[in-house]
Amino acid sequence: MSYVPTFLRSYVPTFLRSYVPTFLRSYVPIPLFFCFDYLLFYRQNYDENINDFRHTNRQLYEVVSYPNISCNKNTHLLVIVISSPSALYERNVYRETVLSPVISGALPHVKYAFLLGRSAEPATHYLMDLEHTLYSDIIVGNFVDSYENLVLKSLFMLHWASKYCRQARFIYKLDNDVYADMAAISRYLKTSKVEKHQIIGSVFDKVRPIYSRRSKWYVSSYRNSTFPRYVSGTSYIMTSDLLTPTFEAAMNTSLLRLEDVFITGISTGRTGLDVKYRNVEKFRYYQKPHQKLEDMNLMNVWTLHSLNSSQLQYIWHRHQLQHSKLSKSH
Repeated sequence: MSYVPTFLRSYVPTFLRSYVPTFLRSYVPIPLFFCFDYLLFYRQNYDENINDFRHTNRQLYEVVSYPNISCNKNTHLLVIVISSPSALYERNVYRETVLSPVISGALPHVKYAFLLGRSAEPATHYLMDLEHTLYSDIIVGNFVDSYENLVLKSLFMLHWASKYCRQARFIYKLDNDVYADMAAISRYLKTSKVEKHQIIGSVFDKVRPIYSRRSKWYVSSYRNSTFPRYVSGTSYIMTSDLLTPTFEAAMNTSLLRLEDVFITGISTGRTGLDVKYRNVEKFRYYQKPHQKLEDMNLMNVWTLHSLNSSQLQYIWHRHQLQHSKLSKSH
């Protein structure tokens, strides 16, 4: 967004910023309304989060619940699955599908854990305790679990992994609505040349901020016309040498509510390191328009975003079938 001169922002009375856009909506042509809307609301949006450092409270990164993970020198990849307290069924499906090669021991050099925030509901908290007793694979951070706290989850991930699983060479962050071919991803990391200070996934460049509050991805302020290069937060891999520098850089940076932009773009950009971004086509954060799951060639897809549990199970079984046919053909 281009910079609006101070005099334009300073001389707009508060009552106009609050009421005029609604009035204009009825009497002013739509294009002109958006011009007024931009000017009148810019200052309050610009100032809202410009000095937001609530994420720097170190108590937020205290561990409420520890998983039973034994990282060692043989740990190649640590998988952190971002989940929510109420998604118990979804986590069970994830264990049976995406994480099954890890849990079964087929990928002994890979460790995993689910990452959650605290629940405000006593019943949900009780179920989380039972689940943790049964599986011992849940990390709970000292913050309320909510969409607005997604940045805290990712910062907690960086802090926890650097402290309790520093031996892992790679950290893989993904959401629990993402299908991921763990075997293929693990094989790729072992066989391809990955440099230091690298982030792997679906890379975005020169993306413009969205200022409309109607959007899930709105921001209330940003100084530049475009975001720095970043990686889709749905699924990305980070070399472990970036964990601590990125976390510490974030502690000295005003918060932006978009987790992927803030972590993999802004904070990594302030580490002082030569951070490299690798775009991998098989890391998909979307389905092609009108493309049905049954028509997809899953051998060309390592990750796929925004799936419900039934779709995850379907893709998992189809993928296993395709692998089985391929093995027999050889």
